Amino acid sequence: SMSNAAPLSSGYAVVRAIGPNSAYALFWDQAAPTTAAAADVKLVRAGDCDTTGCTPTTLLPAASGVATTAVSEDGRFAAFTVHSASGHGYDVYLVDVFAGTATSVVSGGSGDSIGFSSDAALFAAIGPSGALRVFDSASRAAVAWSALPAATSVVQVLFSDPTTLVLRATASGAKQADAW
Repeated sequence: SMSNAAPLSSGYAVVRAIGPNSAYALFWDQAAPTTAAAADVKLVRAGDCDTTGCTPTTLLPAASGVATTAVSEDGRFAAFTVHSASGHGYDVYLVDVFAGTATSVVSGGSGDSIGFSSDAALFAAIGPSGALRVFDSASRAAVAWSALPAATSVVQVLFSDPTTLVLRATASGAKQADAW
């Protein structure tokens, strides 16, 4: 076992998520306590550590503006959103924790809300123009989902169970978001 604490970051993990049983940490590794500078998104798993320290895996170098992180209940997957390099919206990445890899699943999404189903089989995010995007967590393939009324813009996603997705969305011309 490790007898001393081992540094994992360059200084500050300003946005982070911790896996179940503290088996891993997903974090935006900043050298200063700020969210203004670009920095690496890293993953460190318990298996990446030995008696001398830990070796984090860089998932996305020089990421600008990490907004949100999420972890599946079973710990197999994690996800994060970053401000899009185009300057418009958010890019969403799905992380396979075991493999130590991140895959881009949404580019230029209009919101940073993300979530996993309780069984980790599905992952939901907001795509461009407020479109709902649902993926198979393991394969990263898009999954067909019930259509919302035309011109409805999703602003928040949340699974209530493995097959029920609760959305906060704004219908065309509405002044406030409703639950769907």
